[in-house]
Amino acid sequence: MSSDVSISSSRLHLVGASHKTLPLDLRERLSVGSEELPTVLSALQSDGSEAVVLSTCNRVEVYLFSSTSECVDPGWEVLTRFEPELASLNGDRVYR
Repeated sequence: MSSDVSISSSRLHLVGASHKTLPLDLRERLSVGSEELPTVLSALQSDGSEAVVLSTCNRVEVYLFSSTSECVDPGWEVLTRFEPELASLNGDRVYR
């Protein structure tokens, strides 16, 4: 029995910040600790997406494989939901 899986309509989203783009105090505000990880992953996977969160002292990244084709950074929205003033960071400070 075979099953066909179409990934042509799916997209890989990446959003993050590193020690090269954000100072430590801002990276700490975006960091995802082990106690927050289940909540963050649940929020990222709410629409059936697959997600990976990488949060170290040097960087915070969200990889999201989703069928959503909107021009929205769902990973960034989840990371900044508790820090709304950081949501407007872009350009050289955040990579997408």
